[in-house]
Amino acid sequence: MPGQNALILNFLLTDDESHETQNILKQLQLYDFDVEMRKVENGEKLKEVLEGGEKYDLVYLSAHGDEDGFSNEAEDYKSSWKNFGELIYNSSCLAKDNILLLSCCRGGLNKVAYEMFYICPEIEYICGPRISLDSCEMLIGFNVFLFNTFYRNIDPIISAEKVLLAADIKFKCFDRLETVSETGYLVHTEVIDIIPVDTDDDGNKDSIIVVERDKNVKVYNEEDASDQLKVL
Repeated sequence: MPGQNALILNFLLTDDESHETQNILKQLQLYDFDVEMRKVENGEKLKEVLEGGEKYDLVYLSAHGDEDGFSNEAEDYKSSWKNFGELIYNSSCLAKDNILLLSCCRGGLNKVAYEMFYICPEIEYICGPRISLDSCEMLIGFNVFLFNTFYRNIDPIISAEKVLLAADIKFKCFDRLETVSETGYLVHTEVIDIIPVDTDDDGNKDSIIVVERDKNVKVYNEEDASDQLKVL
């Protein structure tokens, strides 16, 4: 579909990561995306980029990651998935029918999708790897996913399954409408408080603050637990 906008958030500075994000940029341009790629060092820069006034149909995050969040190359900045969801919601940077691609280890865990969907209801799809991958594996996975989703117009859920068939790499894509009825998602709504706030004093509570009730609570489904154990 012509006229779609994509944002690549590059938190990593290695040659491998640069090759990966440049490849993704070119592939998206082949599919008629207008692509903006930004190097991001910290939370202030991330907030500045997201609040730039653009609406994105696709956001591609390249970073170090785990079940709890992601970090930059120097690992002197780390964001929880909850904080990332809060930033996306408050910036109003997403277009309708958007997709968030998490090019970081563990970006495809159910726990990540539960938190992001609950905190930011504007997110429609989330896709990422279930396990830890290097840049070569990450690139091939997203190449296959993007080709099937945006060139062949296949449903994103099926496109993620085709990554396993093509490269023996386990990706998972989450659809908001399906995910919000899952038990694990509903449990997350009980351990996270979302507080509406009026940050610009215009009388409208159009931003949020996210508060964890119990930081020690970890919510997995059976599939998450299985994929976590594979690397232990």
